[in-house]
Amino acid sequence: MFSGLLGIDAVVVLPFTADLAAQTAADFVASGLVDRLGAQLLVVGDHFRCGRGGEGDVSRLDEIGREHGMQVEALDLVEAAGARCSSTEVRRRLARGDLEGARELLGRDDDRVLALR
Repeated sequence: MFSGLLGIDAVVVLPFTADLAAQTAADFVASGLVDRLGAQLLVVGDHFRCGRGGEGDVSRLDEIGREHGMQVEALDLVEAAGARCSSTEVRRRLARGDLEGARELLGRDDDRVLALR
């Protein structure tokens, strides 16, 4: 499905389990991204966080990445409809019942954003 699309070779979806939530950012990068996937470059949004308690911000990920030979690149989030396009903002809009607003941020009429009747 993603072969050749924007240079993406593979997509990995990790279920968010208690074990994953308890993992430090350093462990996630070392064991998950570098050892298991052979990642050499991690591209994230400028407010991305990972690891237990969200301790792996962009600065920390850059530090960990250098220790493991992996480059970290942070991109500015895109703005649409006066808001930053982020999963957090999409979830906020969905929680308020603002389906059109969520669709607008996604930039498409995504089948996963269902209209409730």
